[in-house]
Amino acid sequence: MKNGYIFITPADTGNTGATTIDATDVTLDKAGIDGKFLSLSKGDKIYLLQNDGTLTYTGTNGDGQKLDHTYTNGTNDATVTTTGEVAADGNDLVLKIGGVKYNFVLAPTTTDGYTFLTSTNTGETKIDAADVTLDESSLSGKLLSLSKGDTVYLLKNDTTGTLAYNDASGAKELNHTYENSTDAGTATVTTHAKVEASGNDLVLNVDGVKYAFTLAPTVENNNTLLELKYTGDTTISKGDVTVKTSGCLRNLKEGEKVYLLKKTEGGKLIATDITDTVNLPGIFGTITGNVEAEGNALVLNVTKAESLTDIDDSYKYIVIVKDATNNTGNEVTVGAGETAGKSAIAALAKDETVTTELTGNTLTVNGTVTGRAVGANSCTGDVTNNHVIINAGATVNGFVAGGMTADGVADGNIVTINGGTINGDVYGGYVTGTSGTTGSTSGNTLNVTGAATAGNIANFDTYNFYLPAGTSAG
Repeated sequence: MKNGYIFITPADTGNTGATTIDATDVTLDKAGIDGKFLSLSKGDKIYLLQNDGTLTYTGTNGDGQKLDHTYTNGTNDATVTTTGEVAADGNDLVLKIGGVKYNFVLAPTTTDGYTFLTSTNTGETKIDAADVTLDESSLSGKLLSLSKGDTVYLLKNDTTGTLAYNDASGAKELNHTYENSTDAGTATVTTHAKVEASGNDLVLNVDGVKYAFTLAPTVENNNTLLELKYTGDTTISKGDVTVKTSGCLRNLKEGEKVYLLKKTEGGKLIATDITDTVNLPGIFGTITGNVEAEGNALVLNVTKAESLTDIDDSYKYIVIVKDATNNTGNEVTVGAGETAGKSAIAALAKDETVTTELTGNTLTVNGTVTGRAVGANSCTGDVTNNHVIINAGATVNGFVAGGMTADGVADGNIVTINGGTINGDVYGGYVTGTSGTTGSTSGNTLNVTGAATAGNIANFDTYNFYLPAGTSAG
């Protein structure tokens, strides 16, 4: 039965006069459509009586004159509800279809190419976006088995029928977010899809899947943030992936890797031109890595890092601050003829679960520092009023900073250069900044009293240059 079907024609009745029908004398027998998918659309008419004479339809429709039909497919994930009622249409008696509602229940296992409904309607199927519902209740807390470019068939026309889809009421969209948290960090997958007509089929086209990875400060080599446990292929393009941290990274070293995503149940990872370089805050400064595909995994390969795991509590030239009991007044000296094998730091905040302010610490360099020379180094905490002194005969291969932080403020720190050689830059305050946050630096002072060589000078508000005794104007 489809739009325009006629039960009784004028030739059947031969009545050219007046016909009066009471609603109580009309019955719609619905037994023949039980469990069947009706080939009807909103606005369709079924002619019960087509009349050459005049028609008067009286009375009030009851259940016998109303259509309220529900079809559910065999997998119980699609429901079509069709409503209508008997009415006079000019001099004809018709069944007017008032509405057809489509409900599709999406599941985590809904995959590319899945078909919810198949229509055998050889006529036109008309669907309004307002009459389509995407039921996401089964997706709560679950990862969808869909990838960018996938197509799910909501209504597939297997015959010569046509589809007219009207989205003037607003596009019907899927916006699903899944979050997976582990000790290594958090992976967030956001899937966007849109209901559209594709030829004569109604489809859900997945036009974007975004992956956001937030590394925990304690993430380690070979940790995994997300496993994809479905057999279909997964397509990821450049720009679909972001990597940030929830704090300064402590344990990663050069040459190590983090598995951002692993496919573990089959299917391929299709990642074209995905390689991207990211800079992340570490406890010692910026950690650099490449996001790239390796087989069926998406990984972060660390290309540059200095790790806290190489330093123990007895390290001679670094004072590790575990709590507020030793965050101030620390004095570290690299003596003449001595070498600090990595960095020299008067106060280094190791545990950033509680923000620790580092203040009033002093580093003096008379010998050689292979890495950087820093008065105080924190991640989320403030570093204020710390002091670095570089004396004649000293060598610093890395940079010099009075105070260094990622998200805190680096204020009021002092760098005094009495001589020596600094191969890196010199900062009053050095702010790395974790993703999504910004630290600040101000009120720092540079004192220069003797001949020295250094890289660039930055983040000072006050510059004091002291001439040697006996210096006179030419």
